[in-house]
Amino acid sequence: MKQIKVSRDQSDNLRSLVDEVEIFRQLDHPNLVRYYGIEVHKEELLIFMEYCSEGTLARVCREGLELSCVRRYTHFLLQAVDYLHRKQIVHRDIKPANVFLTQKDILKLGDFGCSFRIRDPTTRVGEIVTYVGTTNYQAPELQTNTLSVAEIASGGSKASGYGRAVDIWAVGCVVLEMLTGKRPYYHLTHELQVVYQLGSGIPPPFTPEITNDPMIFGFLKRCFKVDPKLRATSLELLQDTFANIDATKIDQ
Repeated sequence: MKQIKVSRDQSDNLRSLVDEVEIFRQLDHPNLVRYYGIEVHKEELLIFMEYCSEGTLARVCREGLELSCVRRYTHFLLQAVDYLHRKQIVHRDIKPANVFLTQKDILKLGDFGCSFRIRDPTTRVGEIVTYVGTTNYQAPELQTNTLSVAEIASGGSKASGYGRAVDIWAVGCVVLEMLTGKRPYYHLTHELQVVYQLGSGIPPPFTPEITNDPMIFGFLKRCFKVDPKLRATSLELLQDTFANIDATKIDQ
């Protein structure tokens, strides 16, 4: 269960939030955390969801993981992302802290607080213009193609926006962190430095072990294409050698 404090001046937004949770309650995939419902109690919002006993991926990958484990988790994560994208949902905040593990070591993507449902099932870039997410896992277009809430409210200039491809960049960031135990752009001490790197189209650095492994390096390069139109889709990445694991050998 997730508890969210809601102040009285936010009460008008409760209806839309309840509606959004209802959308996610209808999602059904073995690699997504299940949402069971929502209750509102005065100034507290209770969201009931599936319990994942082993906590988050952020907890278990601090020292880096074995390659076989990384590939397995990547397969699960891409299955979840592909399902969301086929349902016309962009997660927008994929990171290890939002990825959960069950007692059977099944990976499940959760925390849909930043998710956005797009109207056009074919859209990959350009439909979403609002800025959300966690900087170290954001795609470059989130820095260059978005508007702040204040800019939107004041009728600011148009932004070219973004789409499903932001989730693919984030998947690359999660894979990189699983391999190294370090979050993307770990070498930078200030968030503004990360923003500058992203705005300049510079992906997070790779270790020599990664660049010397054609399978890993090739997969990550497909995730970190600066032009979102050139970035691989979740389905394409599932067919990549790195993540294309025989599902019959994975204990669901």
